[in-house]
Parts: sequence; structure tokens; C-alpha cells
Amino acid sequence: MHTKLFTLFVIVLCVFGAVTYGKNHYKKPYCHGVNLKIDQYNCGSCGNTCPFGSICRDGQCVCFNHKKLCNNTCIDTTCDRQNCGSCGNSCPDGSICKKSKCTCLHKKTLCSDHCVDTTSDKSNCGSCGNQCPDGSICLNSACACPNNGTLCSDNCVDTTSDKSNCGRCGNQCPDGSICLNSACACPNNGTLCNSLCVDTQNDNGNCGRCGNQCNSGDSCLQTSLPCTTCQNGNCACTPTGASCDCSRIFTVATCCSQTCLCHGGPTGGGICH
Repeated sequence: MHTKLFTLFVIVLCVFGAVTYGKNHYKKPYCHGVNLKIDQYNCGSCGNTCPFGSICRDGQCVCFNHKKLCNNTCIDTTCDRQNCGSCGNSCPDGSICKKSKCTCLHKKTLCSDHCVDTTSDKSNCGSCGNQCPDGSICLNSACACPNNGTLCSDNCVDTTSDKSNCGRCGNQCPDGSICLNSACACPNNGTLCNSLCVDTQNDNGNCGRCGNQCNSGDSCLQTSLPCTTCQNGNCACTPTGASCDCSRIFTVATCCSQTCLCHGGPTGGGICH
């Protein structure tokens, strides 16, 4: 009787064990006795199967032919657009992966994950990040102004008429003058002398030309009147119309309305030589 009961117990135990082993066998691979450092189907841990094109080496899946394991797939990162150079590095539209680097097509340049033409792109003119100022354009990789303008201090100006940039950037015309045909000039037929607009026909400090001064110590022949007034570009005796003997002036003098006018200004004590 005891023998029959023992036999029945052993049979039940074996059946239960077999069922339990079968369930566990399909739930989790059996790792007993395998080398986790080299086993292709249990690499590093039970159930970790290495993908196609790789082997298990020191408990890690290693791809052949210098490929890299990205998302459990062996990838050639030297030319893969979605994994260029490293896993997950995706190349932007208009580019390819070449030698592990994203490279733009059609001679474009990669700037902030975008392929741009640096010869004409205002935000990347000539190089990435070089922003052209408002009102300008990017022409042949350089910021330039339309309509023959000139770029001065990040502003497009017309150097033929701009007082602050007359003829070239930074050339400031003095007060009272204008910029005409790229040169500082004076209005109303004035002359620019020492950064001032003057009328050389009647300016005592610039009589006839810049720097020709009518000196108060000079005097007209015969009258001893000081030659301090500029008339029609010549230093004349004052007051205008004063009597003088122009016939006694040796050369290059003019008598006009009884006023001796020394051409080019008096020399030698007011006597025209």
C-alpha cells in the first residue's frame, strides 16, 4: 500500500515539474550552462539576441565591418543619413552622409541643420551666421547694396550725395556744405576753405582764393588807406570809392570807381609791384 502511494506521488511530482518547466522554458530562454560573454542568443544577459551581422564579444553585440549597433541594427554610420557619424544623427533635407559627415548637395553649405547657398543667403552671407543688414543683399558671398549704393556702418548709402559718407564711408562734409558728385561742395557758388563755406568775392580772409587775407596794415598808394576789404576777389582800399591816383601804380593794378584794386592782393606795404 505504501509503495503504491509513493509511486503515485512521484508521478504527480514529475508531471507538475514538467508542466512548470515547459511554461518557464517558453517564457524565458534557458541560460543554465551558457557563456554570456560569447553566446549569440544570450549576450551579456539571458535572452539578449545579437542582430544579424554581429557577434557576441565580451558580453556585448559587436557588428562586423566597423559598423555600429543603432537600435539593435548594424549600421554603416559613414554613409547612413539617419545615423551619420553616430547613432541618431540625422542629415537634413538636401544633404547626404559622406565620410561620417552630413554634406550638402549643389555646393551648398550646412548652417544650423539647413543647406544654404552662402553666395546669396542674407542670413549666411559668405559664411554661416553672417547676417546682412536691412536694405542690403547678399551678392557673390558678400553683403552689398542695391542701386549702386555703398554699405557704410551697416547702412546702405549713396556716397555721391550723402553728407556723412561723401565719396567714401565716414567722410563727413562740414556744416553748411553739401555732398555733390561724391565731393563736399558749397551751395550758391561758395568755396570750401578750411571746412567753411565762404564767398571768395567778398571774404576778407579768403579773397579771391582760400587763405588770401586782406591785411589791415597794408595801404593803397597815394591814399594811405588800409587795404582790408575784398571786392570782386581783390583786396581793395577802404572806404570804397576813396580817391587815389591809379596812374602812379606801377603794374598789375586796376582803378575802379577811384578805388585802387591790387590784383592778387597788395604786397610790399600795399604797393602793387
